[in-house]
Amino acid sequence: MSTLLAYIQVTFFLQGGRIENQEFVKYKTTYTVLVSFLEIDGNRFIEIDADNVATYFRNDDANFFTNMINVVWDWLRNSKLLTLEPIDLYQVLGDFKKEEIENTPQVSAQRMLLVSGSQATLDSADSETIILPILGELKQLIEDNDDLFLQAPDIKLLLENFIVETEDEADLPWITFTWDNRIKSKKIQIKFVFSDQEYTLLNYYHHSRGRGGMYDATKCLLKKYCEIQNG
Repeated sequence: MSTLLAYIQVTFFLQGGRIENQEFVKYKTTYTVLVSFLEIDGNRFIEIDADNVATYFRNDDANFFTNMINVVWDWLRNSKLLTLEPIDLYQVLGDFKKEEIENTPQVSAQRMLLVSGSQATLDSADSETIILPILGELKQLIEDNDDLFLQAPDIKLLLENFIVETEDEADLPWITFTWDNRIKSKKIQIKFVFSDQEYTLLNYYHHSRGRGGMYDATKCLLKKYCEIQNG
């Protein structure tokens, strides 16, 4: 059971400018951060949603969205009306990665920092079937040739251990999951950015459903989180 209990709109006034016809033109705009209060399976959650805005309003701040979230986060905590505890989605995403079954989010891209010092970005591109290069293709190779690997179990075990060790030991600065990949028009892609923040930053790619699509993905994540917490 999932319910949107209430939401608050926090409005900021931003100033910026850009070059137009060889002249610097100043602009002002209002910018809204949406705070949603959710109840999922009897648990209460707060989601802070910082909307997109033109780059010239960000004033070359690479951490613009993180800073907006932090301002609202601090305001909520300092209000003394709420006790907030950040949740860790890392195990949720790990479980989704292992499931790899229909109707669950699928890993469509990830950045990996390997223990050897090497770096790799794996991206399945805009294909109907999500298969990550190298590791995903190795998994598919093993699955498609299972009859051959039954005759060489040691080789199969070596390959499977290589895949598991590579994924488990690598540091993941970010990972992208895709929902409803079967129909491109309904596909939702979300990039999860891991940093030293207390929370996980979700970078929501464009979708025709806008914030509605993000809400569906958030519910999916939080329901899985509740399942894990309840054992």
